[in-house]
Amino acid sequence: MRYLFPILLLFAATGLSAQSNIRELGVRFSSLESFGLLYKRGLDDGRYRRYNFALFDLSLAALEGGTVGAFSVSASIGTEKRVSIAPSFKFAHGWQPGAGLSIVTTDGAGVITLSPSVGYLIGFQYHVSERFYFGVEAIPSISLGIVLGEISGATFNAGISSTGVGLTTVYRFIPE
Repeated sequence: MRYLFPILLLFAATGLSAQSNIRELGVRFSSLESFGLLYKRGLDDGRYRRYNFALFDLSLAALEGGTVGAFSVSASIGTEKRVSIAPSFKFAHGWQPGAGLSIVTTDGAGVITLSPSVGYLIGFQYHVSERFYFGVEAIPSISLGIVLGEISGATFNAGISSTGVGLTTVYRFIPE
């Protein structure tokens, strides 16, 4: 399990399928305080390989009884297929497997949670121009958390959380 994140990064770097030269870079906002980075590569069959990277929380609190620190990060790699609804309006969908890591510490005691997940992207994109578009999307998902540390156990989550719904802004790099 501890090798899941490096394997996902290796998969992202190697490009295991045929690609077109279209690249897209964007930001996905779940709220004004929660955002992630998007990178998409066009595949020759019209689909896009999609990489989501998000830093959700980093905090440290000094309380009367001690200190509490928390950190969580997640990433997913999936495939996005687009269906044209109107000339500038597209429907996007596809599987989004991913993984998350969270660490919570309190005065030397800590808990680490590893959370592999699988989600399905459902969204709409409005293409303002050939190089720029806005989108709204939801990623309903199922995740299983494995808790390690001072307390051991497991968690299960299914549904759409507030971070599962987002607005995107994307710039397209199209070769001339």
